[in-house]
Amino acid sequence: VTQIPEDWSIIGIKVQGFVYGDGAFLAVGPNTEDLNSDWYSTDGQNWSSTYFPANMYPLAIAYGQRQFVVYGVYAGQLSVITSPNAWSWSINDLNLDIVSIAFGNGEFLAVGTESHNSPPYETGAAWISNDGVNWSSTTFPESLLPNTIAYGQGKFVVWGQIDGTIQFAPATSQDGVSWTLGATGQAVY
Repeated sequence: VTQIPEDWSIIGIKVQGFVYGDGAFLAVGPNTEDLNSDWYSTDGQNWSSTYFPANMYPLAIAYGQRQFVVYGVYAGQLSVITSPNAWSWSINDLNLDIVSIAFGNGEFLAVGTESHNSPPYETGAAWISNDGVNWSSTTFPESLLPNTIAYGQGKFVVWGQIDGTIQFAPATSQDGVSWTLGATGQAVY
């Protein structure tokens, strides 16, 4: 796109994650002393800052079960923070390497990687939660290093790179437990 349409507005905030839930948009970004990182809008045009925990660097965000769930680094610790209203937040340590979170079928599903001391040194991984706070490991195609996840049409869809290759593939699951790896395609640079 070379020109921004006249009816679009630019709000000028850095966003790490963006989600819609409970009648509002929530955009989150790095929280520093001079930058509020939590922005809230009911119409997508007019934004106001809300309270977001200081020293929080968000990496993934989702909405479900009537709450916002943000995963990131809080005060140097991998954490998940939750809020029913984007104003008051609960902070919980969560030592998982998550890259993306989605909500669907009544559950949150997070994808990321697990590190190992011997080959393969990194494998794809997934965790499931019904409340966004308590997570448990679930099955996932270990050869797929996930980049992102979404939920739609009754299934979770993950996109990631096949370990040790330059090929990418989707994986789908209706329940976050049984996965089908899709056709691979080569990256184009």
